[in-house]
Amino acid sequence: MHNKKKFLIFSIIVLFVFTVDNMAVYVRKEMQTKLKSGSYSPTDAIRYQKLRAMPVPSSNENYAIYQSIDKVTSIVLGKFQSSEDEIHLIQDTNSDGKVDNTYIYDVRKRQVKKLKLEISDEEFKKLKDGIFFGNLPEIGPNKEGIDYVKSLVKSNSELVKVTKYKRGFQILEFDPDEITQYRIKFIYSTDIEGANLAFEVLFHNIGQSRVQPIIPISVFAQNSKDKYVQAVVDELSKYTSEYIIIE
Repeated sequence: MHNKKKFLIFSIIVLFVFTVDNMAVYVRKEMQTKLKSGSYSPTDAIRYQKLRAMPVPSSNENYAIYQSIDKVTSIVLGKFQSSEDEIHLIQDTNSDGKVDNTYIYDVRKRQVKKLKLEISDEEFKKLKDGIFFGNLPEIGPNKEGIDYVKSLVKSNSELVKVTKYKRGFQILEFDPDEITQYRIKFIYSTDIEGANLAFEVLFHNIGQSRVQPIIPISVFAQNSKDKYVQAVVDELSKYTSEYIIIE
């Protein structure tokens, strides 16, 4: 009986130490942001009048945004690695794959100008590729792009959950340090209104901190008529269907 009491006390102590230790790890995982000022809501259509309110990073980092709502596709490039501190807006206003408008916002002077900038259809597509694949460091996209989606789909990891989303899929990747919290979410689906898609990165685990990207949702489409994003959604949906069977 005496030994049983000793074992019970020892078990309680071990459980307490384990719990406290895990709590300590969790507490140390503080959320940090790279944002100095401004904000971006992916469901709020980007217009040149809103460039003054776009995110300005606290560090010298570039960022990139792809947004496509209905017929209007916008690419925003925040350029802060050089001494210029500029935000560029490139727009296709009728989903024909051609650039219609370009603007530049000088952050220091707080001036917005419309540019007569020649951007070919091929250059425009390369910008989209760079953002969707996350493989053009000079324009600062989030790295978790199309190839990352595919790696999660075929990973068979316990930290990855794939579910049906409308006529497509939703993929969640959970944080290994707190498995009830997702770190990354991908959504892609199509319907009669167009393509719907979102690439969201809530944070990266860096040391004992969680660090938010400057732009958590860097790729977003809602009822998009852009043939590029429609092709991406079709490709990802087909790829996911080959690996995942959902009743």
